[in-house]
Amino acid sequence: MNTTVSRILDVLKYVGRKFQIRSLRIKHYVGIAGVCLAIAGWVLSNADRFPLVYRIVAPKYLASASALEKMKDKDFVLKGRGEGFAEISEIIKDYFEVTISREVTQMKTLSSGTDMLDTAGGKQWEEYVEIETSFLNEPPVTGKFFGLKAKIEQKYLTSKLMDSKDGIFWVGVLVIVIALFL
Repeated sequence: MNTTVSRILDVLKYVGRKFQIRSLRIKHYVGIAGVCLAIAGWVLSNADRFPLVYRIVAPKYLASASALEKMKDKDFVLKGRGEGFAEISEIIKDYFEVTISREVTQMKTLSSGTDMLDTAGGKQWEEYVEIETSFLNEPPVTGKFFGLKAKIEQKYLTSKLMDSKDGIFWVGVLVIVIALFL
């Protein structure tokens, strides 16, 4: 094992001498760090393209967003152990009175689409999902739930990294510029 590592190091030294590769200076390390920061900020800003980012930074958001996407299909049933059930049921419970403590057992999609909704700014088209929510020891309740996607983002997309993604990017750019003048 040690002979293999020493052989690899000898090959690297030979290649370095052969092609006159100099060792990196401090400005190179600073520049590489800046590039890494800029790339990290860009990836966080474009997290919709990279689901792995949400899986690492905001796993509850990823689970609830994928469950909501599935719930747009008619007759989809989301039960107790399903992905995103706990998150979606918590948001659904927020629509009901706070004094009522209900345990959601399943949610069935009856329909989904867009509908005209009276808001403070006038009438607007809003996405909705009509859900039949079943409770433990109570009859099911049916209702149209508007703005579920916004509520999911507000509740589960609360990572400090996601909040400072633009700052991370611009700090990386600044570090790159500083490295140019070292």
